[in-house]
Amino acid sequence: MRPYLIIAFVCLFLFIAGGGLYDITERPGALVGYRGGGLPSFVALYSLGDQTLTESIFSMVLLGIGVLGCWIAYEGTRYVYDVRKGTMYIIIGVVLIVVAVVTLMYILRIKLYGPYA
Repeated sequence: MRPYLIIAFVCLFLFIAGGGLYDITERPGALVGYRGGGLPSFVALYSLGDQTLTESIFSMVLLGIGVLGCWIAYEGTRYVYDVRKGTMYIIIGVVLIVVAVVTLMYILRIKLYGPYA
């Protein structure tokens, strides 16, 4: 029962941190268009108070990749007598964490300054 409870809490965390409550209450669109006649965007540009549904799902997935990276790195510390396997787990975990953080920071940069800044 305990592993299922942990997975449920992690999924609840990802849902809330990714903006799931905002999606339920505000019902945002998947794309946003702009008055300037530009192409529609998956990211609500120049606004930290708005979020598209696609952006929310993408951030939930990236947060999940980061949590998975933390779990894999943790599992790597448990292989004390198999150094090669433990090191590979830690490297894979850290790479996943870095990919998730850098991509989330890039999305935040696009939200603040636009895609061409």
